[in-house]
Amino acid sequence: MANEIISDGSSIPGQRDYGQRCPETEHVDCCRFLSQLALPTKFRFSESDTRVDNLFVGDSVQFEFLLGDLTIQANGPSAFACLDPAQRQDLFKSCNVVFNELVKVSTEFPHMGSEIETLARLFLIQAEVGLRRNFGNGSSRTPSELFKRVEKRLTRKVRECIALADTIDREGEVLDLACGGTAVMGLLATARGQTARGIEIGHRSASLAQRIASILGRDLRVQQGDIRDLSYSDTPHWVSKHPCAKGRALPDEILAQWVDDPTACSLSLMPCCPGNARVSLPLHYSTHLGVTEERWDQLNALASIASDTRSKRWSEGKAAFAELNEIRVNYLQHLGIDVRVVVVKDTHFGDIICASK
Repeated sequence: MANEIISDGSSIPGQRDYGQRCPETEHVDCCRFLSQLALPTKFRFSESDTRVDNLFVGDSVQFEFLLGDLTIQANGPSAFACLDPAQRQDLFKSCNVVFNELVKVSTEFPHMGSEIETLARLFLIQAEVGLRRNFGNGSSRTPSELFKRVEKRLTRKVRECIALADTIDREGEVLDLACGGTAVMGLLATARGQTARGIEIGHRSASLAQRIASILGRDLRVQQGDIRDLSYSDTPHWVSKHPCAKGRALPDEILAQWVDDPTACSLSLMPCCPGNARVSLPLHYSTHLGVTEERWDQLNALASIASDTRSKRWSEGKAAFAELNEIRVNYLQHLGIDVRVVVVKDTHFGDIICASK
C-alpha cells in the first residue's frame, strides 16, 4: 500500500532573509534557511522505486542562502516541516557542517563560485529527497543517525566534486560518463557556461538526473545507455566521478575508450569501488604492463578496505588503491600521453587521474 506524507507548511513563516551567519560561531545559520526550503507540499510514493515520477511534484525549486558573495534564493514550505523540533536541531547541526565545508571550499576555489552554488542547490534537493524517502518508508535508522551519515558523505563530496571540476578544461563540451542520478559533474560544467551531457546506464537514474537538471535550470542532456555501446565523437572533455558497475572495471573501460577516441582531448577520472573490478582485468594492462589476473584481483580486494577508516588494514587498502592508479598512469605514459594525479585529502577514493593528448 502506498504511503503518503503531507506537509501543509502551516508552521512555516513567510519568506525572509535567512542566509545569515551566527555571530557567536561565525558558522552559517541553516535553521531559518532549511525551515523554508521550497519543494512540493504534497508528496506520494509507493514501495516500488518511483522517485522519478513522485519525488518531484509541482513547481520548480528555488532557494536562498548566502555563501560568501553568492546568493541562493528560496521560498515556500518543505518536507522539513514534518520533523519534530529535536529532529530539526539534529538536522541543522549536520547541515551546518556541510554548508560550512562549502564556505571553506569557496575560499580555496574563489574562481568556482557558480559551481559551488550549483552544488549547494543539488545537496538541498538530495536532502529533501532523502527525508521523504527514508522517513516515509519506515527506515530503521533514526533521523539523527541518518543525518550524521549524510553529513560525513556530503562533506567528503564537497571536496571531491569541486576538486574534480577544477581539473576540467573550461573551453569545449564536457561528457559526464556513468553520471548516476545527479550527473553532478555535468551540472557543474553547465554552471560555468559550458555545454555538457551525461551518460548513465540506469534508466531511472538517467531520468532522475535529467529531472534534477531541469529543476536547477541547467541545459544538460542525460542519455541512458551503456558506455560500451555508445559513440562520443566530437566531445573533447571527458569526466567521470566514481564510476562503478558490479563485475566490471568501469574506470578502466572509460580510460581505454578515451584513449581510442581521436576527438577526446582530456580526461578527468576519479576511480572508486575496486571490489567491483576484481574479476575483470583489462586486457590492455596485461598486454602492455604485464599485470597478472592474480595481482589485479589481490590489489582490488585490498583496495576495497580503503573505504572503511575503522579497519586496522586501512593503510594497506589505501596503498593498494594507489598502486591501482599507478597502473593506470603507467599505461597512459606507456602510450606517450601526458598524465598527472591530483590527490583530494580526507577522502576514501579521492585520487583524480588527469590526462591530455
